[in-house]
Amino acid sequence: MQVFDTHAHLNFPDYEQDWREVWERAKQAGLVGAIIVGTDLATSKRGIELAHELGVWASVGIHPNDAKQFAGEDWKRSIEEMVKDERVVAIGETGFDFYRQFTSRDEQLPLLEYFLDLAEREEKPALFHCREAYDDLSDVIKERKNVRAVIHAFGGDRDVAQKFLDRGLYLSFTAQVTYPKNQEAYASLLKSIPLDRILLETDCPFLPPEGLRGQRNEPRHVDVIAERIAQLVEKPEEEVANETTANAFRLFNLHG
Repeated sequence: MQVFDTHAHLNFPDYEQDWREVWERAKQAGLVGAIIVGTDLATSKRGIELAHELGVWASVGIHPNDAKQFAGEDWKRSIEEMVKDERVVAIGETGFDFYRQFTSRDEQLPLLEYFLDLAEREEKPALFHCREAYDDLSDVIKERKNVRAVIHAFGGDRDVAQKFLDRGLYLSFTAQVTYPKNQEAYASLLKSIPLDRILLETDCPFLPPEGLRGQRNEPRHVDVIAERIAQLVEKPEEEVANETTANAFRLFNLHG
């Protein structure tokens, strides 16, 4: 059985002292790859360094909550240099966040538009952060053709999911599927999504599985997500793990 973590933050300070050990544990748990996701210039750079060290992949992006810090133009040169690295296979994370309200929609939109332009130009998929903003994100991407992307940590309902599926997007799920709350809702949602459009992620160090809440999450726990989704959609765990891994290799155009 193989699993793939499509959204990990091993580039965060939480792993500064033991990232090698963390990755060894992940490999022992069956992890065959990961995307180390950037949220600003520093974490994007660090993610690329780790991707080379570990033989995995990285994305380059700026979190929408930090939009105020990137109102000028100088930072774009750094982003566009990093995105040329052979280990960078995605653009993001980028998107909208109306939950924290650190920045307004008007401040977040230019950043999102820039990264969408970059993704199209570089022919790389986008990693969307979207929190309490599904309608707004849908409005932005419907004006564009051939958007290749995944919505990370998807938390919408069936109607929202179908809207993005109709536009060709993938939906990624975290260990929130293991939390006791809303299990019936998750089962209904996941059964409505074709398995070939589902991705798995830990979003580590955040969102550890049930039973480990309050602790630092790690990429090795992606197998717990595969197990729970398999239970909810009533499919063999190996099928869910292997197909979602194949989905990751297909979306990010990976070759091992």
